[in-house]
Amino acid sequence: ERTTEFARNVVDRVESFFGAGKQENLPFTASLKEQEQARSPSPPSEEQLEKSLAGLDQRIAMRESFDAQLAGLDKRMEAEARALQEKELSRSQEISPARPEKEIEIEHEHSRGFGIGR
Repeated sequence: ERTTEFARNVVDRVESFFGAGKQENLPFTASLKEQEQARSPSPPSEEQLEKSLAGLDQRIAMRESFDAQLAGLDKRMEAEARALQEKELSRSQEISPARPEKEIEIEHEHSRGFGIGR
């Protein structure tokens, strides 16, 4: 990297000093870019790897914590939903005591008589 950067600085200085055209230096600049792109990145140091692994471990721990919290929340919501359903069911039974099926059917027959087109 430093060599490439140094070479670019030299090219820029020479161009500014001598007034050379960009067209003359394009092949040289292009070959520098190709060399820079072809060069493989340097492997990370052990310290960088350990920091990355520690960061990943921390993310995994956070995700597991969130998953556990969500599971707990799901259980509480299900329990509350069941309790609410039971409460509503008991209220409806208190408001309208159980009536014989025959009485409900008769009531239903009468309500149809008030419809249009009958």
